[in-house]
Amino acid sequence: MRILRVATGLIMIGAVVGLVGCASQTMHPSTSSTVTSTPPSGTTTVPSPEPSTPLPVPSGTPGPSATPVDVVLVSYGNDGTTVYASGLVPQLAEESGTCTLTATDGATEKSASIAAVSAATSVNCGRIRIDVTPGTWTLTLSYASTSHSGRSAPTTVTVQ
Repeated sequence: MRILRVATGLIMIGAVVGLVGCASQTMHPSTSSTVTSTPPSGTTTVPSPEPSTPLPVPSGTPGPSATPVDVVLVSYGNDGTTVYASGLVPQLAEESGTCTLTATDGATEKSASIAAVSAATSVNCGRIRIDVTPGTWTLTLSYASTSHSGRSAPTTVTVQ
């Protein structure tokens, strides 16, 4: 009986660790990130370096009759120099689409996109990172494909 309890406990711990690892794992997208910035007037910005060989980003432009979907932020935060977020589109399984994280601080808006990954009952948006300066950033995660589009509720992250 004790062996059964220990084995059950180990299986449950393994499942939780596996799920936590999936939610917090940094995805290495097969696409390039695109960062756009609109600085307040009178300031100078230095563009982020682009990768030497940009990879194509799948089409994420919604068609004229795109069906609205919910986008849920699963995790978000900052590490002092970047903001990041990951999320999912529940109850949707399709093979193409783009996840875009938008960060806004006053008049400055930056965004980065990655290819979405289809799962059995959801579309997953892996961790997306954006280089930022200290400030209060509003993050929004959006998903777009030729047939579906949606946006998460905004959330605020303070970078110090």
